[in-house]
Amino acid sequence: MSHTRLEVCRDPAGGRVRVLVRTDGPRGRGHLGIRVLHAGVDGARVAVLAEGALLVAGDDVSVGMRVGPGVRLDVVEPAGTVAFDMRGGSARWGVSVEVDDEGELVWRAEPFVVATGAVVDRELEVTLHGSGAAALREVLVLGRVREAGGVVRQRLRASASGRPLLAEDLALDGARPQVAVIGGHRVVDSVTVLGRRAGASTPGAAHRLELEGAGTVVRHLGAQTHTSPLEPFWKVVAAAPRAEPVLA
Repeated sequence: MSHTRLEVCRDPAGGRVRVLVRTDGPRGRGHLGIRVLHAGVDGARVAVLAEGALLVAGDDVSVGMRVGPGVRLDVVEPAGTVAFDMRGGSARWGVSVEVDDEGELVWRAEPFVVATGAVVDRELEVTLHGSGAAALREVLVLGRVREAGGVVRQRLRASASGRPLLAEDLALDGARPQVAVIGGHRVVDSVTVLGRRAGASTPGAAHRLELEGAGTVVRHLGAQTHTSPLEPFWKVVAAAPRAEPVLA
């Protein structure tokens, strides 16, 4: 098991934000590393990097992030992640995010590919405080080229100021496509905005869901990652994540 913890908070002296990183795992290092690309007075931009081959049978990888009050954190991934054939085994991938009042997280994840034979449990928990907000881009791909894809069980839970905001469970098996879920598609491209509404208009061929609370989910199902129409939508959301007011 490995765990990577990242905290970003303001400097009381008014200098650049403080970026604190801790990794625990085999040989004193985790499966994932954090590289600081930029740090300013109001926020930081970091990259999440794999420190080795991911994911293989037995891997238990977790990431925890906390964004302090009034701070913006931008997270990027230079490369996608492949869950390889696990030959009867399984792996776990967990992310826990906490955003304090007036803080914001913008995380663009590269494609997460579930190869044939892989079995992966993925969990994402987002906790918002006060007017904290988060914008997340995720691309889930069943199988590599000419593969049907493996099994992925995905669980998402989000809350704002102690109240439930979004709960979603998604179970996919490339060998057993489900008509009422994604049908014959193999790519699920999602933009999830929490703590506010997404002000950008919905791209064609995408589906939009406005949450009962402050949040928007826009999703596209397709055959290949490059055919998704969500890139322009994401750029608008990521460029001005607090352009829309937070709903009470």
